Amino acid sequence: MCQALCRTVEEDLQKEVEFLPEFDRARTRLNDIYDWPGQSPDLFFRVVHQNDNKLSKSNRGSHFDWMTDKEIRISEAVVRAEIWFGRQKHLPLQAGLGFCRRQRIPILRVAPV
Repeated sequence: MCQALCRTVEEDLQKEVEFLPEFDRARTRLNDIYDWPGQSPDLFFRVVHQNDNKLSKSNRGSHFDWMTDKEIRISEAVVRAEIWFGRQKHLPLQAGLGFCRRQRIPILRVAPV
């Protein structure tokens, strides 16, 4: 029992602590881009994150059939960018999410501090 508790505190809790800022940043960015119904940005992040940063066909059909292909590509890119940025803690970087003006797709702007 003690080993399971220690593993939970040392590993699982640490993963959750690292996950929450990624989740919050992605949700903020998704809401900045689109007007999402209800808890859709939260659900979108979770299902994309759990499926190697891609929205599965089954989740698209059951939860996000109202989104266009372009909206899905942009939203997936936001999730990927926020997860990537969240894992770059060891780099002295200043980053922000911007948009490519021509195609209106998100890009991650990274610069040394």
